[in-house]
Amino acid sequence: MIELNCKVCGKAFKVVPIRKNAKCCSKKCAGILARGRINYWLIGKKSGEKKSNKKVKCQICNKTFEVLICRNPKYCSINCRNIALKKRDNHWSKGVIPWNKGLTKETNEKIKIMGEKISKKLKGRVSPMKNKHHNEKTKKKMTKSHKDKKRTEESKKKGSETRKRLYKEGKITPYWLNKHRTEESKKKESETLKQLYKEGKIKLNNKKGWHHTKEAIQKISEKQKIRWADNDYRKKITEAILKGLFKRPTSYEQKIIDLCKEHSLSFKYVGNGQVIINYVNPDFISTNGDKLIIETYCKHWHKPDYEKTRSEIFAKFGYKTLFLNDEDLCCKNWEQKCLQKIREFETECGYLA
Repeated sequence: MIELNCKVCGKAFKVVPIRKNAKCCSKKCAGILARGRINYWLIGKKSGEKKSNKKVKCQICNKTFEVLICRNPKYCSINCRNIALKKRDNHWSKGVIPWNKGLTKETNEKIKIMGEKISKKLKGRVSPMKNKHHNEKTKKKMTKSHKDKKRTEESKKKGSETRKRLYKEGKITPYWLNKHRTEESKKKESETLKQLYKEGKIKLNNKKGWHHTKEAIQKISEKQKIRWADNDYRKKITEAILKGLFKRPTSYEQKIIDLCKEHSLSFKYVGNGQVIINYVNPDFISTNGDKLIIETYCKHWHKPDYEKTRSEIFAKFGYKTLFLNDEDLCCKNWEQKCLQKIREFETECGYLA
């Protein structure tokens, strides 16, 4: 055995010859030596005061403060640290790409191991809100907070684009696909509806189904009248209806488009909602600045006074209209017939050179 002196506490201790380079007598002294706190342990322990022998400058406020030798702090307080974290580009800041973007458990082993650990810990766990309900106060707070929050149009567009892309790629499938309601769910729903009907919470009509009460209908009509009085609202809805409900151009409209291109007629197709006159969308309008309109339609789908009402609407603004129906567009020599009518329409109005 060999006798050595501890470099921390100065005590003598014996070791095997193989451990002749030992410096500490115990694990406690070894930890003090490793952390560089020998001066603090020797000087400060006996006096009971923490003796600092190192000065450091704060990176935020440039204030100097004293610390132990073993410590290497960058900031003097928690406030300075929080300020630095806000300035720094961490994983929450905008524009920073996370390390696990695009990685899955099939491609990366690290994510696979993490997922297995999380699943083991969460297995058999019961949620804290099971068989519990929110109070009325908490419900009111939640409604107030949700009312103020509204999604922007940009976020809605991004969400719709991503969903469409994922549907095409096959990564997402709709929840209702290849699913049918069971008989048990149908029975439960019918029982609940019957119970609500008995209590008077729901009013039903077996012949026509559910419908609004007279008071509700009056309120809806009054609100809709106020909205419809606004010209911007009316214009917005008419444009949305034309874009969403109808598939344009129709077969008749496409024939006239091709005819105008072949014979270089001075008419442009605007039936997709480009031009609206008194909340009505014409099919074709002249490009020479003349107030001439061409309308195509099928007699089967329109009323007999369609031409009269339509022409009166355009006439208020000084427009003259030519109507081409299915009899003109579905015959064998429709090109010659329609071209002749358009030429005559231009000469009658006195705009042809």
